[in-house]
Amino acid sequence: MVNKENYFTQEELDLLDKYYIHTDYTNENIVVTDIMTSEDIIEQELKLLDAAEEELYADSHPQWNWSTSLDNLLLIPEFKPWHG
Repeated sequence: MVNKENYFTQEELDLLDKYYIHTDYTNENIVVTDIMTSEDIIEQELKLLDAAEEELYADSHPQWNWSTSLDNLLLIPEFKPWHG
């Protein structure tokens, strides 16, 4: 494992720590039982990996939202020359 302290200042490490979430991924919809074969278990593990990658992709690409309110410029007296 790479030692981050060799490449970053403490201030940079503090900033980077705000972006890391150290946890295990779980998905209650993907289960393994005692009656499953090794192949079934591996298939479930691959489904879990795919689900984790999809969620990571979505979480790492922020969704931008904005709203605005507009006035009808043609109703403002200063813009009267703009409409006929």
